Amino acid sequence: MVRLIIAVVLLVGGGVGTWLVLRSGAATGGRPPSTPRVDLATAELVEVLDSVRLPARLRAAQAVSLSSEIAGVMIEMPVVEGARVAAGELIARLDDAVPQAALREAEVAVADAERGLTLARTLQERQIGPAERILQLEAQVATATARADAARAILAKSRILAPFAGRLGLRLVDAGAWVAPGTPIIELTRLDPIELVVAIPAIYLSRLQIGQDVTATAPAFDERTFNGTLRVIDPRVDPATASVTCVAEFANPEEILRPGLVVDARVVLDRRQGVRVAEAAVELRGDGSVVYVVSEDTARRRPVVLGARGPGWVEIRDGLAAGERVVVRGLQSLFMPESAVIINEGP
Repeated sequence: MVRLIIAVVLLVGGGVGTWLVLRSGAATGGRPPSTPRVDLATAELVEVLDSVRLPARLRAAQAVSLSSEIAGVMIEMPVVEGARVAAGELIARLDDAVPQAALREAEVAVADAERGLTLARTLQERQIGPAERILQLEAQVATATARADAARAILAKSRILAPFAGRLGLRLVDAGAWVAPGTPIIELTRLDPIELVVAIPAIYLSRLQIGQDVTATAPAFDERTFNGTLRVIDPRVDPATASVTCVAEFANPEEILRPGLVVDARVVLDRRQGVRVAEAAVELRGDGSVVYVVSEDTARRRPVVLGARGPGWVEIRDGLAAGERVVVRGLQSLFMPESAVIINEGP
């Protein structure tokens, strides 16, 4: 009798529980109350830039410390520190009184030798005087001319000119100072274009090519991005760092970028059309990476192969097509390879 009563109670209780589950399912559109809610995003076909980011340093395309080749007193320096100068512009001038006198003396010797040679040739035409005399006078003219050229060269060295257009640095010698040969006077730097030097790991060597795009982000200029191209790839690999030194060239017409500045360099190794999704859509598992593709309110787990990455996104090299919708929020509720889901609408 007692067993019969217990069986009746269990039967009635089970019927009530089933009725409650069915009633709850009807209230949620036929889904169990544990059906996860998810947000979706659509996979996009975009241009993907496969790149490597590294710290780099800027250097001048041309830079020289101007100095004198001869000794003398600095008598003039008509330029302003920090100013732009054109190629060939006068930077400084040494006392040239002695070279000027030497040049005048040499020019007089040339004129005298040429007059003697002219007279000897006139006499030779009249068959007066030996022919050897003409040869001697021609040698004297050549010698005097060489000495005049040397005096002229020394005089030119007293004038220090800009070898290229650029911007001057700080003056190192003042007017009136004695300048010995090789004494630095002022620095001249060409800022446009400017070069970027970066050490790239040798594992990327086979993917490096002259002309590849390089960008530089300078924290000193509010993360402003500058664009350049790869110009030089060092043929040697540094055995100490297993890297290859590369040089990129950047147009710098405003002369904002300066030598010595540290920047964040990005070397673009490849450009291609690829499928991109939000990084939040990818679930990293022990056996690889997966996304959950949603179709007809059902999320299906799918293995994918990842490619390039960027801020907030990742490239899918294989396993997903553009236009497919994937779960980006609610992944923690998906445990089965295939699950019914409720899609959140709107933002």
